[in-house]
Amino acid sequence: MLFSLRGRVQAAAAVRATEFRGQGTRQCSTYCSSRMTPLSTEACPRLTPASMWPAIARTYEQAQSSGAASKTETTFKLVPDEQTGITFVIREASALKKKPPAPQASQPSQQVGEQLQGGQDAGRIAEGGQQQQARPRKWHDPFLPPEPQLLVGELSDSHLLVLNKFNVVRHHVLVVTKAFQAQHDPLNAHDLGAVWTVLKGMSQGRHSGGLAFYNSGEFSGRSQPHKHLQVVPLPFIDTDTGEGQQQQHGMPGQHSQDTDGMGPPVEPLVKQAAKASGAALFEPFPVRQLPYVCYAAMLTDGSGRDPSPQELERTSMELLRQACPNAPIPSSPPPPSAPSSSDPLDLPDSPPQPPPGAPSYNTIITSQFMLTVPRSAEAAEGIAINALGYAGTILVKSEEHVAQVEQSGPSNLLRRLGCPWLS
Repeated sequence: MLFSLRGRVQAAAAVRATEFRGQGTRQCSTYCSSRMTPLSTEACPRLTPASMWPAIARTYEQAQSSGAASKTETTFKLVPDEQTGITFVIREASALKKKPPAPQASQPSQQVGEQLQGGQDAGRIAEGGQQQQARPRKWHDPFLPPEPQLLVGELSDSHLLVLNKFNVVRHHVLVVTKAFQAQHDPLNAHDLGAVWTVLKGMSQGRHSGGLAFYNSGEFSGRSQPHKHLQVVPLPFIDTDTGEGQQQQHGMPGQHSQDTDGMGPPVEPLVKQAAKASGAALFEPFPVRQLPYVCYAAMLTDGSGRDPSPQELERTSMELLRQACPNAPIPSSPPPPSAPSSSDPLDLPDSPPQPPPGAPSYNTIITSQFMLTVPRSAEAAEGIAINALGYAGTILVKSEEHVAQVEQSGPSNLLRRLGCPWLS
């Protein structure tokens, strides 16, 4: 039996709405069209820093239990990098080796980490009630609409918080735009204000905070054309599950994350570079202790004042200009897209492509700093890297890949996929 996309989402939304009733909810935004058509049948909460972590934890447990989300089990090894003094967290997910080959252009796509959902609706209901055959499409936007069981809540009028369907670390969430925007667009104040709310909420709920990252461009490791940032809890070793107690191949309990063990492994070098540069708050500085081009800026001065979305946008744009000086960087990022009532089955056959010369880069954001790294390649020797690699953790598919990273040195691999300093 064939169901319309709208009918499937409304049915699932009714279940999710029941969960939210009585929890101080408001009408908001699970969308049944590609450009934002609100479903009036569903309510979801406007998230605040205080409500953020309970909502993430509750939605995650429910999604895991129901099968709406799935965690890929991994083992990890701490690998010291002689060149930088950083100890990297290398995770092996052998299950990724069993992943099916990439689909052909006419088939629906799936990717571990952020599944491309959809492609299963063979038809839709016309206004007169007749079933119409939908033409095959090359891609489907998994965020228009997001699966109701993965929806954590609303961050703002322009952004939602959604669980990562196929997660490697627990409580991995995505900050997605409600209307379509391209992943190759620079981050704007709305994107950064939304992600700062999540980081602040993770800090209040977990006390150890979180790390946000943005993969943009052909070689960045991005997996979706719809604009989104990702946020994972810190530290990279999940102390809540006792993961850090496992045997560490002769290195029990040793790692060089922040002085309290809660920051990303790269953070001490960023702070050292900030101190050496004398840079003011939000002012970019190079992190030359790392063997690849990267620029960072400090976001807090210890006063407890949160940066404004506009300050975060200016910082992000200036870091991008410093890291990618020869790329055509716009004077300001595009604002959020306006709502539309287009049907998701009327999306174009292929996602929008970045303009000629658009840069590939990774941006990392914590409650302490922002860092941007230009990219020259996505993978080397079968090992693909996204922004998390430049924060200090690398995901590989086999023991052989773990050995490759150890042999070459993590920072040497990152240098090959980034851009070496010229002087």
